[in-house]
Amino acid sequence: MPGTVSIDREVLDHLRLGDEQALERLFREAYPTLTQRAQAELDDPSVAPRLVEGAFLRAWAERTHFETPEALEHFLQQSVHQGAVRERSRRAALHRFEQREGIAPHAPTPVGPAEVPVDAAWAHVSAVLHAPPPDQAAATQQRIQHSRHEAAEHMAKVARRRPWMAPALIATVLGLAVFGGMRWANRTSDEVQVSRALASQEARVRSTRSAERASIALLDGSQAVLGAETKLTVAPAFGDLIRALGLDGAGSFTVRPAERLPFHVRTAEAMIVATGTTFDVRAYALEGRTLVRVREGSVVVKAGGREEALAKGAAVEVRSDGSMGPVQPAALAQAFGWVDGRLAIADQPLRAVLPQVKRWFGIDLQVADSALLARKVSVDVDLGATRTLLAQLEQSGAMKFDYDKDEQMILRDAGAASTTAGPAAKR
Repeated sequence: MPGTVSIDREVLDHLRLGDEQALERLFREAYPTLTQRAQAELDDPSVAPRLVEGAFLRAWAERTHFETPEALEHFLQQSVHQGAVRERSRRAALHRFEQREGIAPHAPTPVGPAEVPVDAAWAHVSAVLHAPPPDQAAATQQRIQHSRHEAAEHMAKVARRRPWMAPALIATVLGLAVFGGMRWANRTSDEVQVSRALASQEARVRSTRSAERASIALLDGSQAVLGAETKLTVAPAFGDLIRALGLDGAGSFTVRPAERLPFHVRTAEAMIVATGTTFDVRAYALEGRTLVRVREGSVVVKAGGREEALAKGAAVEVRSDGSMGPVQPAALAQAFGWVDGRLAIADQPLRAVLPQVKRWFGIDLQVADSALLARKVSVDVDLGATRTLLAQLEQSGAMKFDYDKDEQMILRDAGAASTTAGPAAKR
């Protein structure tokens, strides 16, 4: 079995702070060993580079959870091993299917050592890290092709059933369609319809974690981009009978026009209705308010028995009591900076900023003195630029970043830090 991966503590520290150069250094050092390990477990060694690339992408996403170099090494080794197990299982399942269906297996392809040099492999990883959101048209076309493929498979299965089943199946489908249409038509209002759909056990939920964003192609051709720590609930029959989403967190939506089915986003405080537009919503449950900003087209915001139409460039805040009001530019920048890949907070107490740092950067910063929590700070930084973030916190709040004796990231008063050398200073 190939040897182990040696990981330097300093590299791990920089990796946890979101330093991509540390990731690249670790990747280049560990790639040969991990690739050899994967090759030893695979029937086709040419798959090994892909497994190693995937392991590092997962490690990057989980980087703040690794407390020791040994923990990170174990994660990488296990990730490669589990990937190899899945690959062998997939090939075995394909072989069983070919035998069961009487399909002649593909002629075996001679395999040999992977011919992907480390430069090319790192280029693959870097491309994924910096990939733009999926193109909407391409995502829609892919969804259409996938639906056609599933429909074709379903019809082929139905055709193989006994003839007497076809009329019964058709009658059942038509009956369900009529019954379902009557049920949806009998809703007393859009709000009742949306609320019931989102409360259904058949609703699907997509979620993101700290420091994670996700782009989702919806079944109607619309696009949703989710911010960190967000939960999106998708109503059943989305795109066919209803277009309804529930949002707890931050989302940006590009809506495909469909006048017959308005596009609804339900938050704890409001309902946003659109037919074809681009708009952003921030509605974290613990914040107790919903902010809406329109970038293209228009939307209608409903809350507390009121409706307000928003045109391009307009924004509104909906409070927990249902009241609505304007949003100040600084509050807009703080609420929706993530859409442009930034965190922008101006002159806020540290106690309000630290939860945002944890949400968008995945960093759990502590303070050496609780008095620091009242200190005002400002940041305006790209998401992922952790070093710049820490530097701005230090400068604007007269503080110093350090590690305590338990290796916990901590902020100290700059004056106190100058007289006390913590673990970071010692390193």
